[in-house]
Amino acid sequence: MLIEVLKKRTVLEWGLILFALILPISIAAETILFLCLAIWIAGSLRRMREWWSSIRRNPYLIPVLVFVVIASLTVFWSVRPGETLHRLHRLLIPLLVLLMGDLYGRPSSRTFGVREPIFAFVVGCVLLGLYDLFRIPRAGLDAGAFFSAGTMRDPQM
Repeated sequence: MLIEVLKKRTVLEWGLILFALILPISIAAETILFLCLAIWIAGSLRRMREWWSSIRRNPYLIPVLVFVVIASLTVFWSVRPGETLHRLHRLLIPLLVLLMGDLYGRPSSRTFGVREPIFAFVVGCVLLGLYDLFRIPRAGLDAGAFFSAGTMRDPQM
């Protein structure tokens, strides 16, 4: 039974599950997301009319596009335009909202399919929490290293 469920997953779905699992642990998960976006866009080109109608119905389309446009324009008034331009590729990340809506929002799709990426994200958070449970007190024992034990993604204690 489990093997049948595993076989029914597409490469895109496995990529999203892997992305959700690694996201709390490492920023390198964005590479997996970019691969998923490329697979999604390539697959969508074959079914352009259906894909566009699915995207148009997504209630997050306008907010995502407005955010991407405003964030792109910050290159012109940024304090460090070179740094902003260097990180502009991250504006592809909000496309995840559209990808999830297209993948799991179709009437023919399995609505329970969203559970696996959410569960993978929770597992990733738990793994990071268990790691930090030992890492942060250990950093407290090393004199002076306590305040540099965290990053911007996981707040320091």
